[in-house]
Order: sequence, then C-alpha cells, then structure tokens
Amino acid sequence: MQSVKDIAFSFATMAVVVIVTIISVPLFLAQIGAERYGALAIAWLVLGYAGQADFGMSRAITQRVAALRGADGDAGQSARAIWSALLVASAIGAVAALVVFVVVDWFFGGPFKIDPEIADEFTYVALMLAVSTPLVNIYSVAVGALLGAERVQLVATFHLSSSLCLTLFPLAAAYLVAVDLSTLVFAAFLARLAVTAPAVAACWRQFLRNQPTRSSRAEIGNLARFGSWVMVTGLVSPLLVISDRFLIGAILGAVAVAVYTIPFQVANRTMMIPYAVMQVMFPKLVRGTDTGSHANAREYMVVLGSVYAVVVIGVISLAEPLLRLWLGAGLDERSILIAQVIMVGLWANAVAQVPFGFIQARGDPKFTGLLHVAELPIYFAVLVLLGSAFGLAGVAAAFVVRCAGDLLALLYRARMLDRWVAARLVPTALVVLAALAAIRMWDHAFAPYVIAAAFGAPATIWAWACLPAALRQQLLSRLPMRTA
Repeated sequence: MQSVKDIAFSFATMAVVVIVTIISVPLFLAQIGAERYGALAIAWLVLGYAGQADFGMSRAITQRVAALRGADGDAGQSARAIWSALLVASAIGAVAALVVFVVVDWFFGGPFKIDPEIADEFTYVALMLAVSTPLVNIYSVAVGALLGAERVQLVATFHLSSSLCLTLFPLAAAYLVAVDLSTLVFAAFLARLAVTAPAVAACWRQFLRNQPTRSSRAEIGNLARFGSWVMVTGLVSPLLVISDRFLIGAILGAVAVAVYTIPFQVANRTMMIPYAVMQVMFPKLVRGTDTGSHANAREYMVVLGSVYAVVVIGVISLAEPLLRLWLGAGLDERSILIAQVIMVGLWANAVAQVPFGFIQARGDPKFTGLLHVAELPIYFAVLVLLGSAFGLAGVAAAFVVRCAGDLLALLYRARMLDRWVAARLVPTALVVLAALAAIRMWDHAFAPYVIAAAFGAPATIWAWACLPAALRQQLLSRLPMRTA
C-alpha cells in the first residue's frame, strides 16, 4: 500500500505543476507575447536537454543505491558511489556548459526566425543557460540518490519545487522587472539555483554526513559503464523530442513554435501519471529477481496503459472547448488538432515507460541507448517528410509514429510482446484511435462531451477490470461504507 501512497503523492505534486502551467501560459502570452514565449520555450528545452548531459549519473546512481540497499551494502559504499557520481556529473556539466553556450549563441543569432528588435535581447541568454547546466547535473544526481533510497515523496517535492520555480520566477520577472529575454532567462537561472541547494542538502543528510569525502575509481567505473548508455539515451531522447521545435522555428518562425509548443506542453503534462508510477517502481524493479520483476513490470504496464487511456480519451475529446476556455481569442485553431494527435503518441510513450524502465533496471541500458540512436535519423526523415506535407499537424503525426515504433521495439526486447499483453493493450489502443477519429469527423457543439462520455465510460470500466484483484480490493476497502 505504501507504493500506492507514493504514486498518489507523486501524482498530486505533478497535478499542481499542470495547474500552474495552465494558469501561467495565458499570463506569459499577455505580458511577453507569442514570439518571446516561443523563444523562452526553446530556452527551457535547452536547459532540460543540457541537464541530460550528466553521463547518465542520475539514473546510474538510482540503480546503484537501490542495488546496494538490496544487497545490504554499507553506508560508506553508498557515499563513495554518490561522491563519484557528483564528480563525474560536475566535470561533464562543465564541458556541456561550453557546448550549450556555443550552440545557443549560434542558433538564436542565426537560423532562429524572430523580430529583429527581440533578437537584440539575446545578449546574455547563452551565458545564463550555460552556467545553469552544471547545476542541473548536480541536482539530478542528488535526487537520483534519494530515489534509490525510495525517498519518493521527498523527490516528488523537489521536482514540484523545481517546476514551480522555473515557471514562476520568469513570470514574476516579466511582470515586476522587464520582459526582455535576458531577464527572463536569468530568472530561470536563479530558479535552478534555488532548487539545487536544498536537494544537495537533503542528499548530504541522507548519505554523506559523517562519511569521508571520497570518490572511488571502482565506483566511477561501475557508474560509467551503466551511465554511459543511459547518457546516450538521455542525450538522444530529448533531442528526439525537441528537434521538432527547432525545425519549426527554423522554417516557420517563433509564432509557429508557440502554436505547437503550447498544446504539446500541456498534453505532455498528463505524462505525470506514468512518470509517477515509474518513479516509485524503478527501485523495486532493480531489487527484485528477474522473474519477479518481469511479471510485475507486465502487470504495471497493462494497468498503466488502461488507466492512462481514460485521460487520453478525455483530452482528445475535450481539447477544443478546454483550449478555447483557456486561451480565448488567443487560440490558434491549429493547436486543437496538434493536442489531439499528440495525445495518441503520448499514450504509446506512457506504456513504453514500463519496458524502458524494466530494461534499464535489469542492467541493460545499452539497448535503450542504441535504440534511440537508431531512431534519430529515421525520425528526422519522417519529421521532414510529414512536416513538409502537412505542416504542424504532420509534425505531430511524426511524433506518433516515433512513439509507436519505440513502444514495439521496447516490448520486444523486454519479452513483453505476447498474447497476454496484446489482449489487454490492443483494445485500449483501438478505443483511443476511435475517439480521435470520432472527434475529427463529428463537427457539433455537443460532440466533445458526447464522445468523451461514449468512449471514456467503457475505457474506465476496462481500466478497472485490468487492475490486479488485490489492488481493487484495497481501493474498495478505502471507500466509506454506509452502516444501517
């Protein structure tokens, strides 16, 4: 039951982030405009992407700490592993900072299409993003170690603080200081600094206090062997995600980036459900036996796919009225279709989180790294092909194609592509696709609500049926019972 509580807590913190995002986007657009917001969105993406350049130390230290706990490793060994991870992440962060500075300075000064007056505001943007990069790496190692010790609720709190600060600091700067991009990105840097310090302090109290400040060549080797392939995934996977926005920005301009990014950003926030589940389950998959972890992962995957499908169907059906309510006259009609199509890809991506986590938990990050490297040129080709033919909708469709291919490859590698899984996930996928087809074909004021009910109800019943019997019983036992 503790796992359910941890998932619920993680989900609640992520829900707060979604609410803040929904509230903040119209405020940003009203104060700084679509062009500045498009540029700021890319700056946020660069900051997140640069943070993946930690040589995979975040996931590696989670796996290492969890494995040491399962094997009754001593506190000194965990401390040496964490100091080793911090050393590697800091060194890699310094190199990544230089790369970020050069690339960002080139992109915003060259290919990125934006009003010349706004372009003058990029003076310190590259520097601020570069300086933030090592902070992201250190933060990631600190919370990774805490997650390995299953301090799930504490880690969720730090992630909540991070997301809130990265949104609210620039928003406050826009309204209270200035709207120029250098000021907004500097505020994001201060936000990163504000969340890194308490995360490091918590890691110190949990693992490092009263332990020697000492790294270990052996631990660096262990972490590097695991982390190098995690880093490949960490670098390539975000590149797969953000490449569409760079392509849009270079071809269609900053306004088109905002039109695509706003629905994508909000839709992607629904991924808090699979992220919450895997944040709790990853350490358990590390410590379990091969057979036990495999059986648990298959069960988690089916439950996750069926439960998340209810959310996906709801967003697909209600995308138009929700976006109109949210953005009002500022809504670009293209954003509606983008949100609906993206949700299909996110369903596949959500299901894929389980075999992805299982493969890495069982010590095979090489496969996930090679998979994403192999996907990169194929995705670029599909992105250019569909984007050129169908515009922003084609870019969204390319995202769906990539996520579906990713899911199939991971299922095959994790030995989960079998009849038992197919009998539970294929009906769910068909209902999601049917909901998308219905909402695109039926143009009526009541269509979103009718379709949400018509497809959401059976999806909810199916999700309940897919829950393990023990979990259903636990949930029923917590319902208030009437007494005569």
